[in-house]
Amino acid sequence: MQEEWKAVVGAKDFEVSDLGNVRVWRTKDGKHPAMYPRAIEPVPSGDYRRVNINKIMRRIGHLVLEAFVGPRPIGMVCCHGPNGQQDDSLTNVSWGTQSKNLGEDKIRDGTDRSGEKHHYSRYTDEQAQQIVDRHFAGESIALLSKEYGGKYETIWYMVKRKTWKHLRDPAIVTTTPAFDMFAD
Repeated sequence: MQEEWKAVVGAKDFEVSDLGNVRVWRTKDGKHPAMYPRAIEPVPSGDYRRVNINKIMRRIGHLVLEAFVGPRPIGMVCCHGPNGQQDDSLTNVSWGTQSKNLGEDKIRDGTDRSGEKHHYSRYTDEQAQQIVDRHFAGESIALLSKEYGGKYETIWYMVKRKTWKHLRDPAIVTTTPAFDMFAD
């Protein structure tokens, strides 16, 4: 498969490829009309790859999407696929919502830091599930916080599903009476 190049939107003489490479067309000495392409190396900047285009730092993923897909839709962001944020190829980037980018994409990519993966977590996923199940069965938050050694607020947020949202819902336990008084 051959690399395809398109002009960077709003930047004269700059091109971006479907593989996430960027180049600029320049003359050899500024006097001769013959132009040649010169690759632009990405600048390390956080988790994303960026390039300096006309004194403005631009994310390469955005350049690829603008050139090959179209302008960014209102309310959308550049989402990277399973190959991570260092792969700005057209097959790995797409326009998507911020909630998708921070939710299901992080879970898919294994970069989600919720529950026991969070660096401040004092509970395992199993303990948190037990707490939620026991509260659903009728035990008080005060008793659970005392037993598990956590703050009341921490347990409250957990059982109200403000945090630990990835846990399964508690099973609804139905008890059947020993006999049915309305049966014939």
